[in-house]
Amino acid sequence: MATALERVGETEWRWSAELERIGDRHGADLDLGETCRTYALQSDARISALAPWAERLGNDPKSWTRSEGRADGLAASAVGFSIPSGLPRDLWDAYRVGRECEIGWALLGRAAEAGRERQLLDLVAAGRDGVGRAMEWLTERIDEELQRQLVS
Repeated sequence: MATALERVGETEWRWSAELERIGDRHGADLDLGETCRTYALQSDARISALAPWAERLGNDPKSWTRSEGRADGLAASAVGFSIPSGLPRDLWDAYRVGRECEIGWALLGRAAEAGRERQLLDLVAAGRDGVGRAMEWLTERIDEELQRQLVS
């Protein structure tokens, strides 16, 4: 369970940092900037809610260091398509980190079920719901941006 908890903490930090980076970089679009900052704050709140569990399991939440928010790993070209630079690329990077975060929450949920940790399961349900809502918005925003790119 400690490993799953650490994974969620690390990916939530990356998710928050990625959203803040997009909000800062594309803040001229007020809706985008404010929405990204709101979801980043919600991510920070989930991290804070996980901290007591981490300490209880002997994990230091301070070790879930905040990265610069750059998504690493799978490039768009590796999956057979190309994404234009700028906002569509930034949204794609955030999408990848968000999916990783969703997987982390799912794994933590399985660990909490196995450990019969009811309170942690409640926290996992809220975490999955929060990330899920953000991912729905992000998916819609990616669609809008890609359509905008096609039209122009």
